[in-house]
Amino acid sequence: MNDKKLKKLLKYWQEHLRLQDWEIEITFETAVPFGGVGICVKQAQYKSAQIQVQVPECRIDVHDDWSDKLKDIYTERVVVHELLHLMINVHKEIPFKDRKNNADAYLEEVSVNTLDTLLVNLKYGITEVKA
Repeated sequence: MNDKKLKKLLKYWQEHLRLQDWEIEITFETAVPFGGVGICVKQAQYKSAQIQVQVPECRIDVHDDWSDKLKDIYTERVVVHELLHLMINVHKEIPFKDRKNNADAYLEEVSVNTLDTLLVNLKYGITEVKA
């Protein structure tokens, strides 16, 4: 996936998740802070956010035998995941250093993980769910 396709995905999901009134920048990075595969830093009062997505080739959870299509779907899940964080905790920010043992942060993460998979799978007609 290239930068142009990444920005196209952002636009698609920004519309579908009703976030068109936000100014959101998205970039590919070789590394993302805190060891994740994506991060969204927001300034809610300005409806502004920056999303960083780790390039698939730099992620340890992407396998060499994955097709480009599978890598793209995985990357799309990361984009949706970060946008969902933006939606869910738009008014309440839990600092990264406090997220590890925070029940609200845990519930948010579980919810976002479930929803990102569901939404992207529905888009592509994927009905098989793997644990």
